[in-house]
Amino acid sequence: MLKTIPSAYFLEVDLNNILSHLPFLALILLCSHPHTIFSAAKVTSVSAGGSHTLLLKQNGSNPGSLWTVGLNANGQLGDGTNVDKNLPLEIVSSGITAISAGENHSLYLKSDGSLWAMGLNASGQLGDGTTVQRNTAVPVTVGGIAVSGVTAISAGGNHSLYIESDGSLWAMGLNSSGQLGDGNTANLSTPYKVEANGVTAIAAGAMHSLYIKNGKLWAMGGNGDGQLGDSTVWDRSRPILVPGIEGTITDIVAGSNQSFYVRQNGIWAMGDNVDGQLGIGDGVDKNVSVQIPNSTNAIVSSGSAHSMLLKTDGSLWSAGKNPHHSKGLDRFLGNRL
Repeated sequence: MLKTIPSAYFLEVDLNNILSHLPFLALILLCSHPHTIFSAAKVTSVSAGGSHTLLLKQNGSNPGSLWTVGLNANGQLGDGTNVDKNLPLEIVSSGITAISAGENHSLYLKSDGSLWAMGLNASGQLGDGTTVQRNTAVPVTVGGIAVSGVTAISAGGNHSLYIESDGSLWAMGLNSSGQLGDGNTANLSTPYKVEANGVTAIAAGAMHSLYIKNGKLWAMGGNGDGQLGDSTVWDRSRPILVPGIEGTITDIVAGSNQSFYVRQNGIWAMGDNVDGQLGIGDGVDKNVSVQIPNSTNAIVSSGSAHSMLLKTDGSLWSAGKNPHHSKGLDRFLGNRL
């Protein structure tokens, strides 16, 4: 029976019925465009934005090629047009090492450490010193000089984060909730240095930002649903050390208004939970982190109002909103797919 009532734990997804219930990107691509996408080169990374998708393909040991598909009204596909695409199109043939899709903008990292951006730029999220929309990629610049030595990227709703090789953290774009961490709420079209060193991981949500520094979790920006985990619902325009966390944080994930962090003993969640997307057993927002049951060594991914959990046995679980009543979603308790 398909569930139409939100449930608050992760439920296992029935993969036998997945084609009839869930429009998973990989399966759609495999069925509609198998030779171009899944032939000699393999897809090594996928990043889904508001209504567009980026794919990174790799052939052997060579840095990958960038492919894009979906909504293109703001040029976020980077093909020089504003025409939507229903089949993936190759944008860059080689040299790409990382990709990240925001709401209506896209970032990619090249093997030479340069960072490139395309799409909506009304808030300066492309980091090129302007607010001009771009339908072909432009380099992110500081003082008119293209940034280099970039090692990690994350595109949020309308802001962007990146880490350089010295462990410094940089932010640009929309700042209405303080998500850039500069102590103000004015948008920035040029990258701002948030931290000088020590940062190893980043995650950008819709209006908030997370990062790991020296194994500790820091957060800034929107906090109306408690997604910063500091026991309040106050926005923070400066980074705060998230209190009450013991041990070392190894990974972080930001959904729209919810946050997850990974420790040796499992995954912890906080923030928006009205649809049960935290997978912790109820539909109440959490402004302090709560551990997800049976999540040790699992991998989590989160969207606007739902989350997915991949366990070590290969089983896939889901929690949260399910407006189309697909099996496995609109649940508070984990559903196995």
